[in-house]
Amino acid sequence: MAEVLRTPDDRFTELRDFPFAPHYVGVPHGAGGNLRMHYLDEGPGDSGEIVLLHGQGSWCYIYRHFIPVLAAAGLRVLAPDFIGFGRSDKPADGADHTHANQVMWLQSFLEQIPDAGMHVYCFDWGSHFALRVITQDPARYGRLVFSSAQPPLPNPPAVQWFLDWRERMFAQPQFPMGGMVAEGVRRPMSAAEIAAYDAPFPDERYKAGPRQFPLIHPVVLEGDEAARYTHAWELMKQWRGPALTLFHADDGRNADNFQRQIPGAANQPHQLLPDCSFFLLEDHPVALAEATAAFVCD
Repeated sequence: MAEVLRTPDDRFTELRDFPFAPHYVGVPHGAGGNLRMHYLDEGPGDSGEIVLLHGQGSWCYIYRHFIPVLAAAGLRVLAPDFIGFGRSDKPADGADHTHANQVMWLQSFLEQIPDAGMHVYCFDWGSHFALRVITQDPARYGRLVFSSAQPPLPNPPAVQWFLDWRERMFAQPQFPMGGMVAEGVRRPMSAAEIAAYDAPFPDERYKAGPRQFPLIHPVVLEGDEAARYTHAWELMKQWRGPALTLFHADDGRNADNFQRQIPGAANQPHQLLPDCSFFLLEDHPVALAEATAAFVCD
């Protein structure tokens, strides 16, 4: 099996506002054997289960202020780190971090949660993998919430913005993690918070997953993977389960596209939050968590 890196535990011992115990499951490595996938598991579960999916530049640390609100509402909260991120294993070869493998790893994780009817919070690129999994077995899932997610209707200016952003990220001497998040937050982030986003990555060797994510974004997918992603979105147009959008106020176009495409989004209490940016979980975590709890516990 190709080299797999594992971030030392002491990188996570001094993280501020992050008192959560780690949990692990095994997921299949495409090259054989298993990878260790990390997740948080908090809350009683009296009100059901919700899975929180992170996106590029982040890991489950982004939900540190979000989780206590959901747990207090009676939910069991599961927040995994995608393979290559956070405390999960990190294949060192970027070729391992394909769109298909990320879907497979997420599906394996979700299949190890025994109860059906789990809700899913899809932030950013977490939605790209989640929708492939959810549409394969929709009866297992309850309510869906989307934040800073991109619909399958890329317009040329948006695609060009992404390509320009990707070029700028790769042009930096070190691929940014904490700096990437800080750039997409309205409030000033502390040095300790930025360092926490960098904690899983002792050096550049550990960043094969984050560096590959911009290369497997749906707007640049080709061939079979592009067809599978498009098919998943076609299936979402039949989704009758409740779906909610919680976006920042400058991202109304993406939110509107979700609302128009997904039947279950009709007449839901969607929100466009002011005074925040792309990583709105850093700007307004409590407001987002309260809106999410009210929606999934309704």
